[in-house]
Amino acid sequence: MRSILATTALVAMTMSGAAMSQTVATAGIDLNIRSGSGVQHPVTDVIKGGDDVSVTGCIEAANWCEVSYGGMSGWASGDYLTARLGEDIQPLYPNRQQIGVTVIEAPEDASPGAGQNAAVGSVTGAGVPETVTLHDIPDTPSYRYATINGQNVLVNPNDRRIVYIYR
Repeated sequence: MRSILATTALVAMTMSGAAMSQTVATAGIDLNIRSGSGVQHPVTDVIKGGDDVSVTGCIEAANWCEVSYGGMSGWASGDYLTARLGEDIQPLYPNRQQIGVTVIEAPEDASPGAGQNAAVGSVTGAGVPETVTLHDIPDTPSYRYATINGQNVLVNPNDRRIVYIYR
């Protein structure tokens, strides 16, 4: 009886570990951990550049990943995390499917400033979610613009990536 109970417990622990798989990633720079998935949320900790973090998952339509680091959990920009893909080190967010990062839903956000302008950090190469309105630029059909976090950004409408930030 005791061996059946021990075997059952071992199987349950193994299965729960598989269901809760996480990706190990490395911060490319000192990277803020925020209390929510956007720059409007307060910084709760900083991942030191070169340190490893555990990535629970990333939001499909934005460049935010839920991470754990040094006993803290929160959100970090996936554009500054890297992970091993075969023998190569690759940026995590644009390669999240190949790396096997879990896709998670964006948390509900009722905080002031949430919404279109808080959707992504203004980082060149960052993805712009479908919920953000792209505006036409007269005589320039190959680009659009959006205002994100109070900054105007130039966006490639084909892949919805920021190509330039007007500062």
